[in-house]
Amino acid sequence: MTKRIWLLAVMMVLGFAQKAESKAINTLNIGIAPGETRECFIYLNTAYSNLIAFQIDLKLPAGLKLNTENCSLTSRVTDKEQMLFAGEVGANTYRLVSTSFNAIPFSKEEGTFVRLSLTADNTFKGGTVSLSNMTFFTNTSAKVGCTNDSFTVEATQKRNGDVNFNGSVDISDTMFIINYILDKNALYTSALDVNGDGEVNISDALAVVDRILGRSQTTRNN
Repeated sequence: MTKRIWLLAVMMVLGFAQKAESKAINTLNIGIAPGETRECFIYLNTAYSNLIAFQIDLKLPAGLKLNTENCSLTSRVTDKEQMLFAGEVGANTYRLVSTSFNAIPFSKEEGTFVRLSLTADNTFKGGTVSLSNMTFFTNTSAKVGCTNDSFTVEATQKRNGDVNFNGSVDISDTMFIINYILDKNALYTSALDVNGDGEVNISDALAVVDRILGRSQTTRNN
């Protein structure tokens, strides 16, 4: 009996340790060229299925700005009246706040959660975006805390036609543009506007093909 109790106690400790170490918030490292704008996601993975509100603070490195008006919730938030509010609350520190006034829980327990829009100025040298003060609330007003997280934003070389920031101009950039045109939920980057006409359309994909083949648009038109 004593051995069983001891084993049960060990299993409980291990279980609590795993729960404490698991991360509810996840992010992916990205690259962005100075002078460019790029979007990225915050992911939410949690066993709580009745969350309706949250608050997250983001600390950005020098030379990087959060475009508060272009950040948004993803489609997993089914309350059409729920909105994301973002504002600067300190030196290069931004706060994201959202709540469902209809008390409608998020529709999924994992996946993309918040879309961020970041712009790097010409002085950007790379750095880390820190996520802290992350708090969620359930529809019963229970408070749920999350472990702090961070992701790296690398300063990549600006190269016209390299829309996915992988360091080269190739057919994958063409596919990136086409996927963006076909999918309204696709992530945006200002590098998608390859020909600089202020729009993202098939002409930008053709402009990438021109660069791959080492020819000008005039040559293609002729």
